[in-house]
Amino acid sequence: MYELSFAGFSQSFRTMLEVLNFFDNNALSASLDPADVSLTIFGHPVSVTRFNGRLTVRTPGTVSSIFLSLIDEIDGAYFRPAFAAPQPWRIHREHWQLLYLAFDLARKPLYLFSSDQVAQANEEASRSGHRGLDLFELLQQETERRFGFRYAGPG
Repeated sequence: MYELSFAGFSQSFRTMLEVLNFFDNNALSASLDPADVSLTIFGHPVSVTRFNGRLTVRTPGTVSSIFLSLIDEIDGAYFRPAFAAPQPWRIHREHWQLLYLAFDLARKPLYLFSSDQVAQANEEASRSGHRGLDLFELLQQETERRFGFRYAGPG
């Protein structure tokens, strides 16, 4: 559980994508200094920073593992709780929107990751014979593996 607090405000979120959605769509966050924002997951601090005028987070690790952990969270919380896949029409609209937020973020890696993390990911991709980091394709493959569909959703 993520706990976000600042200046008399406190809210819990089940997933990091919900935190990022809050940062992106809440007028309160636009004027905040990242130093005044506290974000924790199960009591452990998460670094909040500002990138291109928007609050975001920075976490240690590899780009692909961090990015896939975002999908792990919404998968376990909303898509396949108790490891059973619900019918797509039973998934709430706001939870589908979290998945599509992940697809949007796949096109903006510097919003989520430091330039060092992105450089390392590009280097690793090059060594594997790829042109560079492609989070969108990684997410396409992951959603197809987990849910049986790609960006356009279930057929």
